[in-house]
Amino acid sequence: MTKRSPDAVDRLILRQLSLNARTTLSAIARDVGLSRAAVHQRVSRLERDDIIAGYTTRLHPVARRVQVSAVVMLNIEATRWAEIASELQGWPEVRACWSMAGDKDMAVLVDVSSNEDLMGLTERLNAMRTVRNTATHVVLRTHFDRGVAPP
Repeated sequence: MTKRSPDAVDRLILRQLSLNARTTLSAIARDVGLSRAAVHQRVSRLERDDIIAGYTTRLHPVARRVQVSAVVMLNIEATRWAEIASELQGWPEVRACWSMAGDKDMAVLVDVSSNEDLMGLTERLNAMRTVRNTATHVVLRTHFDRGVAPP
């Protein structure tokens, strides 16, 4: 079966699901002007085609005991992205890791319970033999967080 690109109605459905993955198919159908069965068929196709990669629960930072979030930018030895990403995937404080274009090679989104824990995490990053240096940027306020990671 051939995969097709999401059309305008699919994008409306995806927008509603990205805002609240628990939105009922009936509510989505009402908002996009289709039957519940048609929305179900579209959502099933979006899942089958890996446009919808999964559903998740996002915990409030208080529930995760997070007091400090930060983005740590890394400069690394050339072509070591996969090696570093593989190691960082096992660090529970690391929420996301991206390879970057520009003057920094990687960005790591971290959640920790204190500034002291953030300091320890950056020390661990700097101790990695493939990391040349880091720059840490502490999050002061979250204006919104859709919880959507880049592909």
